[in-house]
Amino acid sequence: NIILEQKNASSQLLQVISHDLRSPLQIIQSYTELLEDTLPQAKKNYFKQIQKALARVTVILERVREYEALVGTNIHLKIEKWDPKIVVLHVVETFSPEFQAKGIALSVDIENLNENSRVLVDAHAVSEQVLGNLFSNALNYTKKGGQFKVRLFSNKSSVILELKDTGVGMDPEQMK
Repeated sequence: NIILEQKNASSQLLQVISHDLRSPLQIIQSYTELLEDTLPQAKKNYFKQIQKALARVTVILERVREYEALVGTNIHLKIEKWDPKIVVLHVVETFSPEFQAKGIALSVDIENLNENSRVLVDAHAVSEQVLGNLFSNALNYTKKGGQFKVRLFSNKSSVILELKDTGVGMDPEQMK
């Protein structure tokens, strides 16, 4: 029983570390890309090395996450009432430099939200995992000059988040 508890604790630690490092690494990657254009040619090679190292760390963290998914660790959600605008704007702010660096127009439209427009959600899981993954996909599959639109609104009974990009999309066969 003690061995199983230790295995679960170390597995959860790996999961948290790999998850929590993903967004800061993406931010570092974005800012290095922005800074690269401001440097003399002689120093750009240093930035290329930094970017390669960041890419390697990202791959390692993704492998850890895949391993944890295979092992089937339990994920504990912290469900609370959140203002969806705060959650969405946090992700937008995090990814804006990456969209700018890649030349993708990022637009945000937030409408019809009021004090009652709260959602029960694990804000960290939604912003870091769900929205982070969707924003990353838009970055990866939208070409320079493309668009990514974020629209958050509410109606009588729901809060709705729409994400639209001009990326390549999915093959209908993949969606079956």
